[in-house]
Amino acid sequence: MAYQIKKKKHIIKQLELLNDKGKPEKTLSIDIVVDDFRNRYPSVMADIRKAQSMIDEKGQDNVEAIAASQIAIKALFVLVFGQQQTKTLIEYYENRYFEGFMDIIPFVTDEIMPEVQKAVNEENARISSIMQ
Repeated sequence: MAYQIKKKKHIIKQLELLNDKGKPEKTLSIDIVVDDFRNRYPSVMADIRKAQSMIDEKGQDNVEAIAASQIAIKALFVLVFGQQQTKTLIEYYENRYFEGFMDIIPFVTDEIMPEVQKAVNEENARISSIMQ
């Protein structure tokens, strides 16, 4: 039998975008490579926190703070959904980035992060067993 290796873990999910009657309008397919997500997520969230601090400091009407916030939120959307589906998501929210963020972040924290953490724990256990 040949030596075998396995591809890195992916997180596969679907997210339905509902219309005002509660019926699915669009479905987004999520295919996240755990290593990529794990490495980029802390930086993306730090940028969102920094943008929120800028809004807190400069005010809700500050163009620079609003732009920084939209850029940071869009980076999270791209990390989770990819470039094309981010366009769909932003269109769905009619360019209301913060509203989209408030709806999407529970999906990230409740659905994606537990699976990322599980995959990281499995990887760490595998590394530990190799290093012994």
